[in-house]
Amino acid sequence: HASLGGWLDTGDHPALDGTGRAENHHGIFAVGGVDRGAHSVSARIGQADPGVMALPGFLGATWLWAPGEEALGLAVGRSSPSDRLARTDGLVHTEGFIRRRFFGGVFLTASVQRIELPRPADGGTEGLWVAGVRLSAGF
Repeated sequence: HASLGGWLDTGDHPALDGTGRAENHHGIFAVGGVDRGAHSVSARIGQADPGVMALPGFLGATWLWAPGEEALGLAVGRSSPSDRLARTDGLVHTEGFIRRRFFGGVFLTASVQRIELPRPADGGTEGLWVAGVRLSAGF
């Protein structure tokens, strides 16, 4: 499977150049993967607007096992920093999730995420755990 996509958010987002002006937020992405029975492996790459996003570039991979209405998955990704910031390190994000289809393209997903943030002062990382629930619809 493969897809291309993009988004445009016309809300006011503060520009990263420190001028105080607001900009729209936009980006593009591509997803490609392989499905074999109940298993799916995919990769995603994309670029958001570096003028308003601190970490606009992203690259990730996901494994999904979906034997029925439920699905279990693992994902890992890396975000790269905007060239408009002095920051030189991106972040690494891992996620385990379980997803349930309710009807059609409506899904409820519960997840546990680990985000590794760089500490420029000593070259190490600092981790953050996040539990989440999301509702999504595809059409």
